[in-house]
Amino acid sequence: MGFCVNFNPMNRAQLEHIIRAAAGNADTNDIIVIGSQAILGKPTP
Repeated sequence: MGFCVNFNPMNRAQLEHIIRAAAGNADTNDIIVIGSQAILGKPTP
């Protein structure tokens, strides 16, 4: 098969990187995160 299964959980730094890349590719600052990774995007107090 041509895919890799990664069982390591994503951390906040990885999520931030993906959001920046997605926003740059989509030419927007508005990104909606859905699913289990959305909890990582919660602002810290």
